[in-house]
Amino acid sequence: MTEQERKERIAERVTAGKPMLTMQEAAMFTGMSKHTLYRLTCSKQIKHYKPGGKLIYFSREDLINWMMQNEK
Repeated sequence: MTEQERKERIAERVTAGKPMLTMQEAAMFTGMSKHTLYRLTCSKQIKHYKPGGKLIYFSREDLINWMMQNEK
């Protein structure tokens, strides 16, 4: 098993069944860096939630829908 496959399996276990994901979990789930996710949230390109105005959360369903945009 490669390192990438191992990381993907860990990400699947961590996020399995959770409707809302933290920034770290969303990064593992999408395979993007946290920096990229921050950039996308700041430019309002990806739907996110900030209850209390501090921590950023993502809906698992919103992430899947966003990743499936612009089908080619």
